Amino acid sequence: MVLFIISWKLTLITVAGVAPIGVITALYSAKIRVLQFNIQKTKGELGDISEEALTNIRTVKAFSTEGTESLKHEAKNKEVHDLGVAMAKYQAAFSFFLMFFLNASMAGIIFYGSVLYEEGEITVGAISAFLLYMIQLLMGFMVFSFVFTNVVKVEGASKTIIDMMRWVPFVNSKGGDKINQEDLSGEIELQDVCFTYPSKKEISILSNVSIKVEKNKVIALVGQSGCGKSTIISLIERFYDPISGRILFNGKDIKDLDP
Repeated sequence: MVLFIISWKLTLITVAGVAPIGVITALYSAKIRVLQFNIQKTKGELGDISEEALTNIRTVKAFSTEGTESLKHEAKNKEVHDLGVAMAKYQAAFSFFLMFFLNASMAGIIFYGSVLYEEGEITVGAISAFLLYMIQLLMGFMVFSFVFTNVVKVEGASKTIIDMMRWVPFVNSKGGDKINQEDLSGEIELQDVCFTYPSKKEISILSNVSIKVEKNKVIALVGQSGCGKSTIISLIERFYDPISGRILFNGKDIKDLDP
């Protein structure tokens, strides 16, 4: 407001210099957000490769795959390097354009201010006051641009954490009906249970399985490896929910019970 009171013409020049900075900051922040997320993701994958190789170093040594593991690590490390270089280039370009438009605004104000002074529309004191106010405005805008950029980088780096915090589990961890201890019988029953793991939905682990374990009875799950014995236990403990069918405890569906 003060700038408009001193000289609306010089204020228009200031706005003309600041407006491109706003556009550049918006474009830059959008790109940086994606880059920072990809950097964090690739670093995580690099750590997984290193951890897997070092944890199973005996197996790596036994099969003489040191070279293969080194190449995998080198390739992923190069991805991190390339993303870091891309980030540095965008930061350098942003800094260049930011300073260019700030200095261009300053130069434009000084030049046009001298023209207005020669025409008698403004005094030297007014020009000096305008420059001081403009410098405070532009420096504040420049600081805001850098702070906003850092906030965007943090947002990109923490995207996975934020998604995990907002994630609502399919299996409820609280709420539901509570079983009266006096009515507890301990009977467990699986009724036509079908199940596939979320990561391998094309592979059916259990298909229409029905089992009933009466009170004070002990049964054994026997079968070849991969037939679903551990999966049945995981379903009873409700680490997963079946695709179809029901699992009953004490005659009630475990989905309706308080965990």
